[in-house]
Amino acid sequence: MWDNILKVGILAILLVVVTISGCTDNAENTYTVGNSTFNLSNQWAPTNINGSSISRTKLEQNGVSILISQYNDLSNYNQDYSNSKQNYQTNSTEITGISITKINTGINKYLYYFQKNGKSFSVNIEGATEPNAIKYINSIISTLN
Repeated sequence: MWDNILKVGILAILLVVVTISGCTDNAENTYTVGNSTFNLSNQWAPTNINGSSISRTKLEQNGVSILISQYNDLSNYNQDYSNSKQNYQTNSTEITGISITKINTGINKYLYYFQKNGKSFSVNIEGATEPNAIKYINSIISTLN
């Protein structure tokens, strides 16, 4: 009888360990936009959209969409930035020493513009709460190379 109780107890402990280990997967995956790479946790479904003046990567997961653009031409970046900020309130801040401009374009819609390593980027996050959008942009900017 004690032998059966011991076996059930061991199986229950193994089941708990396996369940917990599956819930704590915070592995980061590497994604590419243009000639740059960045890391983001969780599994995102990427789509690369490359053009002559802008390279884009769209990531989607659970109703959240992140569109990262790398501008091959500074004039295109400046034009896109000027057009985007005309109708919305902007907020400038720094993330890991990089100056960024955040533009709230609606409820759970955030647009960020910044330059890093001599390259110009925008990141459009839709469907995420502001704390999650901040988490995503921090990860993208801090790992972008």
